[in-house]
Order: sequence, then C-alpha cells, then structure tokens
Amino acid sequence: MLDETRIDKLPSELLSTGVFADEHGGFIAGDIAASSVDQALQYWSAKSMLYASMRTLTDLDAAIEQLQANREIVRAQCADLADECAAQQVSGLDTAHENEWQHLTSVLAVNGRKSEMSVSQQLGTAQQRCNELPLTMQAWQDRQIHLGHLMAIERAAETITVESRGEFEAEALPKAAGRTPQQLAPIARRLARKFECASLQKNHAEAFKERAVWVTPADHGMATLNITTSAVLVDAMLDRLRRAYRN
Repeated sequence: MLDETRIDKLPSELLSTGVFADEHGGFIAGDIAASSVDQALQYWSAKSMLYASMRTLTDLDAAIEQLQANREIVRAQCADLADECAAQQVSGLDTAHENEWQHLTSVLAVNGRKSEMSVSQQLGTAQQRCNELPLTMQAWQDRQIHLGHLMAIERAAETITVESRGEFEAEALPKAAGRTPQQLAPIARRLARKFECASLQKNHAEAFKERAVWVTPADHGMATLNITTSAVLVDAMLDRLRRAYRN
C-alpha cells in the first residue's frame, strides 16, 4: 500500500505513475489536481484507456476509409464493364447501354437493399471520379488523403476542362498534406481559377485559328456572307452593316 500521509517523500511506485504531490497536500496527475492518490491513479487509468480507445478509433476510421476507396473503384469498374458489354451487342448502343445499366443497378439495389436511383447515382459518381480525377482517386486509395479532401478537389475541378485536370490534380494533391478538407477547399478553388483562366485562354487561341470569311452563292444574284470570328468582332461588323444598309 502507498503511504498517503508521507507527501514529503513519495515512494517510487507513485513517481512511476506520473502522480506528484503539491505544496497544499494534494496530488497532481498531469494537468489535473486530485484530492488523493487513488483518485489520481483512477484518472490516469481512465486517461490511458481513453488514448487506447482513440487509437483504436483512428485505426478503424483508416480501415473504413480504405474500404470506401476500394468500393468506389469497384463501382467504377462495374460501370465501365456495363458500358463494354453494351458496346459488344448487335442492337443499338443506346438501347444496349440502357438494358445493361438497368440490369446492373437492379441487381445491386436488390442485393444491397437500396433504391435503384441511389445505386445508379453512386455508380455514375464513381465512374466520373475515376475517369476525370485518377490521381486523386489513387491518392485516396493509398491513404494519402481522405474522402473530404477528394470532394474538395472534385468541387474545385468542376470549372476546369478535362484536359487541364491532370495538371490541376498534380498541384492540388500536395496541398492536402497536413491540412483538413476545410483548409484545402479554398486553396483548391484558387488553383482551379488559375487553370480555368489558362483553359479559357487556350480555347480562345484555338478558336482564333478557325477564323474565316466566305461567300455562299444564292439564287437571283444574291449571296450570303459568312464570317467566323470572335463574338465581339461579329457584333461590331453586324452593327456597321446594318447602319450601311439603312443609309
């Protein structure tokens, strides 16, 4: 038994627990004051159990997150295989795809006790994520990010062209390290705006190459003037032509 009356010289058993005497005759366990050694020891016992439970919960969350990532990839595979089955059929592609998709969603809905609409949405989301954000999906499966990070990147990427999303992912994923999904979201949005502007400029440059002017002959000495250029220039030309016609 520990001698609670000798607070001037605590036995080694007490020191090993992290419980110390204060100048008022009480006891301190970490940052918590206790009125007796037993109370302090009970605190440490509960605290150690709490930390053990927290570690278990963290491990369970990680395992569940891994299963969720794997499930998302398998969902995408199911959707891709249904598309492939439809493509191999002799009947029209639209009809074949509808039949394959209906069969897939019906079976999964019955087995999973879910609605077909819910299953269809889950399959579509998984397929889109794997096709449009493969780097992010791989990072999720590798436990580098959580589902919340994936959703933050996914929302930010909505305004970016498919061609630019690979570069966007490569820049956004390192930003997730050490950050919560809420902290990552505004950073991902800022990155997305940069790629959105770059995509817009690229599209304008590509469209600029398609400029053309040509005349299509018509009956009775008439013709149609065709112009392909920027909308601003077309509006200006149309305005000048109308004014010239009125004059």
